[in-house]
Amino acid sequence: MSHSVSVVVYADRPAQELSATLASLDAQSLPAARLQVILATGSGELARRLDRYAQHRPNVLVHHNPGPAEASKHGAAALASGDWTLILGPSVMDRRARVLPEALERLTRYAAEQDLDRLTGRVAYRSAAGILDGLFGENSVWSGDVPDRPEPFVLYRTAVLTDPRRHTRRGGVLADYPALYLDPRPSNTPPITRSGVAAHWVDGRLRVEVTLRSEAAAMAIADQRLHDQQLRFAVHHPASGLDFWLPTDAPKSDDPDADKRVARAELDPRRAALGEPLAEGVWELWISVIGPDHTGCRLRIPAADAQSAVLDGLLVATARHGDGLAVDVGATRYPAVGALPADGAEVTESVRGTLGRLMVPSLHVTGTATIRGHLVQRGDAAPATLICADGQARVESYLSGLAGTNPLAVAFGGAKPAETGLSLRIDASGGMTVIATPKPPRPRVIPAPVARDPEPVADHPRRTRPKPPPTVLTRLRHRIPAFLEPAAQRLSHNPAARAFYRRVNRSLRPRH
Repeated sequence: MSHSVSVVVYADRPAQELSATLASLDAQSLPAARLQVILATGSGELARRLDRYAQHRPNVLVHHNPGPAEASKHGAAALASGDWTLILGPSVMDRRARVLPEALERLTRYAAEQDLDRLTGRVAYRSAAGILDGLFGENSVWSGDVPDRPEPFVLYRTAVLTDPRRHTRRGGVLADYPALYLDPRPSNTPPITRSGVAAHWVDGRLRVEVTLRSEAAAMAIADQRLHDQQLRFAVHHPASGLDFWLPTDAPKSDDPDADKRVARAELDPRRAALGEPLAEGVWELWISVIGPDHTGCRLRIPAADAQSAVLDGLLVATARHGDGLAVDVGATRYPAVGALPADGAEVTESVRGTLGRLMVPSLHVTGTATIRGHLVQRGDAAPATLICADGQARVESYLSGLAGTNPLAVAFGGAKPAETGLSLRIDASGGMTVIATPKPPRPRVIPAPVARDPEPVADHPRRTRPKPPPTVLTRLRHRIPAFLEPAAQRLSHNPAARAFYRRVNRSLRPRH
């Protein structure tokens, strides 16, 4: 049975940011009947709007306290009626907070199983800039007087929180599932760079290796060494805020002052979400550098050339997303099938029609699968099938069209059609062949006209002879009827006739 939770929210925030936090609480997998929301606010127009909001929400209370934010927060906590209390105070709400969908249900279950008095949740982040806290790599439980973990997300047993005579003796961290999606605190760019990235598929897992280098002088000023940091890969879903740790191998050098470390990880999209498949969509790859105080930084894994894959029927496209490497589960945005070789295409005639087979050697394939899609010719889509078996993949589609040469594109999953680099050529008799798309002819380069130098202006204007008046013969030539004009044109091209015409015309001009 799930336990009840009271969430105290410091509500004196811009309406848009507060709405995002409240919407994330509405989306919790914990039943609404077991969720109480207490909005701590002062007075004014925002407080009146929150009062109207609470009138339509039976599980929402508004606590008015015009005093300091901390006093308002703790006064609201006294109204908590749930078994557990979560406080999203000013230091959290100032950074745009959103509680992830299963956070409250997972944390209360884990706290009850471990008999804890307080439980800290891991934080996921919108970007890599700034200081990141709550970067817990492993689940843990402790007893006794242990210093509190970073504040962003701490779930307290309400009986312990409201009774100052009771001491919090048992605490823990739930690191598997991120609890809070948060902006980082602004800071300088961490003095760590990435290089030497490589990625390839092995038995349905994407192996990634990256080399990290630190600026030794800057790390020494911060009293930190790359040798002492924990390195953890993560796969992050920016659309929902979810991210999951990946098993990471990052051996330490024998030299504690070494400024380079190599980290490796394997991503299996079928099990990366705590043993479940990753949800459809684009998942970015990050690496976190975590200090002993559970703060640190997070860096994108730079894009690397890697095959796309079909894993037991699951399309997974690898792509450059933004400034780093990502996998698109379901090929929702990036195509998993693109350029194809011409020597792997064949056309077979049968009673059912002309069947085209296009081999896809660039895909990493595990298991067997039949995936429906389309083969596109100049906007016309025909049904196509991506068939995967024995570690190989091919596209099959029945071909048709008019005589000519048309480029081919394929579309599988939700991505837009991707050009294959192949074309279907149909001759006048209907015969079909698949060829490499001919390269377009180079555009003809027309040289720019060369501007002539302007003629020098003469000191004296040039004298031109006046044009003589037309003769009788010239006037007669201009009056020839239109139907006789073709004959006159042909006669004008005769050399003898043209010479005769000129002699007669000269003789008719007046002499001076």
